Amino acid sequence: MHKLTILALDDHPLICKAIESILKTDPKVELAVSTTNISDALKTYKEINPNFLILDVNLGSSETNGFIFFEELKKLGFTGKSLCISSEDSPVLSEASQGAGMDGFIAKTQATESLIDSINIISAGYKIFKKSEKNVVLSNRESQVLTMLLSGSKNSEIAVNLNLSQKTISTYKARVLKKYSVNNPIELTKFNVNL
Repeated sequence: MHKLTILALDDHPLICKAIESILKTDPKVELAVSTTNISDALKTYKEINPNFLILDVNLGSSETNGFIFFEELKKLGFTGKSLCISSEDSPVLSEASQGAGMDGFIAKTQATESLIDSINIISAGYKIFKKSEKNVVLSNRESQVLTMLLSGSKNSEIAVNLNLSQKTISTYKARVLKKYSVNNPIELTKFNVNL
């Protein structure tokens, strides 16, 4: 197995340091760098050219999230492996990360060994996702809209952040709600919490 150069992005400095500490114990990890914001992550990405990303879904901002940043990196040519992390152990967010094109999802509430285990499994070519009872498949854009809806963003805010029209956002929102058989984002939040 080849050596890994890993970039981690989480808006909590303590989580970043914990991820770095855990990764330094794995001999397959050549370099592990963590950042707490998008601008530093983008700069670091260009400096270290990682072949593995660990991205938090919620970056503490209604303007962006891990899925949007992941899409930006793919446009810059990233072709490596990726793992989405979240404080919520949610099959809905897991399905959203799969829809965004990531390779796996784990919750920050899992045992520390699960981080290394997940990286090893993904590096071996496998995917790791939780599925809801509905087993929903989301597109990349639906994943971005879902994440922003769950963080409380309005259609107009999502439209500005994704550089799309409000009508287009309404269409994506309707698709997501239909796929989860709910009538509004509040029901989606309850569905997310109760899974």
